[in-house]
Amino acid sequence: MPACRKCGDHFPWRMKIDGRRRYLGARRYCLVCSPFGQHNTRKLELFEPEERICCADCGKPLGSSRRRKCSWCYVKQSWRRRQQRLRHIVRARCCLCGYIDRSYFGILHFHHVDANTKRMSVANALRGRMKYALEEVLKCVPVCPTCHAEVHAGLVLTHRVCRVHNRFWTRARRVKLEELQRRGGRAA
Repeated sequence: MPACRKCGDHFPWRMKIDGRRRYLGARRYCLVCSPFGQHNTRKLELFEPEERICCADCGKPLGSSRRRKCSWCYVKQSWRRRQQRLRHIVRARCCLCGYIDRSYFGILHFHHVDANTKRMSVANALRGRMKYALEEVLKCVPVCPTCHAEVHAGLVLTHRVCRVHNRFWTRARRVKLEELQRRGGRAA
């Protein structure tokens, strides 16, 4: 039985791999150090395992050293930025009870006043272009979870929600939103 030049373990001369008998007698390394079919031509015993570069946010190992974060962390950062823009426009408060969300913007829900005009949820719109998220926000009223449940249960009258929607989206705020839409959702 040949011995691996890197780890010193012995491995068989012949082995069944992918349903076929393979001859492994000419190999210098075991299948753990150099997996079958990887065409490893370096001398592994000369190389020490290099330090893995990890994502600065989540700690997952990165494939390349050019980035500081993994792609998922960049996506989450982009969502947070978009949420912050919406928070700046909406001012993070419930339109029905006045609850002010100081710590976490995700607590507020966006209730569509007219369900027939709803193309998608605001959360799904945030994953796409900011332009579509802004269009959806214009059709909504920001409410806390308690008031949102009351609206859907019928405890808050629909005409009151419509009146609050019209009062909430004053001309100044609507102009600000339309200006953001013209710039493609980018803040100044």
